[in-house]
Amino acid sequence: MINKISIKGPASYKNMAVFETDKNINLIYGLNGSGKSTLSEFLRKRTDNEYAECSISPLLDEDTEEILVYNENYVNDVFYSSDTQKGIFSLSKENAGARKRIDAANAALQVANRDFQKQELLQEKELEAWTSTKSIFANRFWQIKTQYTGGDRVLEYCFTGLKSSKELLLNHIVGLAKPSNKLVDSIDQLKEEIQRLNEAKGTQIPLIQEITFSAGDIEIDSLFKEVITGNANSRVAKLIDSLHNSDWVKVGLSFDTKDICPFCQRPYLDDDIIAELRSYFNEDYEKAVADIESKGKTYKDSIDLIPDIDFY
Repeated sequence: MINKISIKGPASYKNMAVFETDKNINLIYGLNGSGKSTLSEFLRKRTDNEYAECSISPLLDEDTEEILVYNENYVNDVFYSSDTQKGIFSLSKENAGARKRIDAANAALQVANRDFQKQELLQEKELEAWTSTKSIFANRFWQIKTQYTGGDRVLEYCFTGLKSSKELLLNHIVGLAKPSNKLVDSIDQLKEEIQRLNEAKGTQIPLIQEITFSAGDIEIDSLFKEVITGNANSRVAKLIDSLHNSDWVKVGLSFDTKDICPFCQRPYLDDDIIAELRSYFNEDYEKAVADIESKGKTYKDSIDLIPDIDFY
C-alpha cells in the first residue's frame, strides 16, 4: 500500500508537495488546476522524465503490484470513438492509435477526392474550350483551302494530299514551323510568281556526282608520325643524325668515285668508311623510304582521278 507520495516539477507543483496517509481508501479533491490530474498522471507514468523528482513510498514490487489509473488521459489513449461511427469504440491504446490514423487517412482521401473532382471538371472545361477553338480554326483553314483550290487556280498544288478532310489540313498547318521572318509577299504576288515559273517550263538540273577519294586513309597513316633514321649501331649514325644530313650522304654514296671520297674529294684513308656509311642506310631504312614513296604515288594518283571543276 502506498502511504506517501512526493511530487515536484510538473504543472502546478513547482515546490515539493507531500501526500501522506495510512488509509486504504483516500479521496483527493480540489479546485480546477490544483493538481489532481497531475498527481494521477504521475502515478500512471512514473518513469517519464518529467517526474524525475517525484516518488512514492514504499516502492512497489513490480512483479506482484501494479498501479491502475483511470483518468481523462487514459480514456483518450484507450477509448476512441470515430466521428464516422457514433457509439462504437476502439479499446486499447494501440487500436485507438490505429483508428485515429485510419480516420485521418480517410479524411485526407476525401480531400484528395474533392480536389480530383475539381481537376476533372477543370479538365473537361479546358477540353471543351480547346475543341471549340480547334473547330473554329479547322473551319477557317478549310474556307481558305476552298478559296484557292479547284479549276485553274495556281495555288492548288499547295494543298496536295490535304484536301480530303478538315482534320488532316488542320494537323498539317499546326505542325508547320513558324517563319523566322515576317512574310512580305501578298497572295497575288505569290500567284504571279508561280504563274511565271509554270510558264517557264524549266528543266531539272541533274545532281552533282559525288566526289570519291580512295586514298584518304594515307593521311592518317602512323608511318608519317615516325622519324625515319638509319642503323643506330653504325659508327657514323650519331654524326649523321646530329647534322641532319642523311639525304646528302645517301646521294653522295650513289656516285662512283672509285678511290676518291665523294664528300671531301680526297683519297680514302680508311677503306671501311664507305662501308660504315652504307651500313647506316640498312634494310629497315630503305623499306621505310620505299613505303613513303609508294604511298605518295598512290595519293597523287588518287588526286589525279578527281574530275576537274570544268567536268561539273
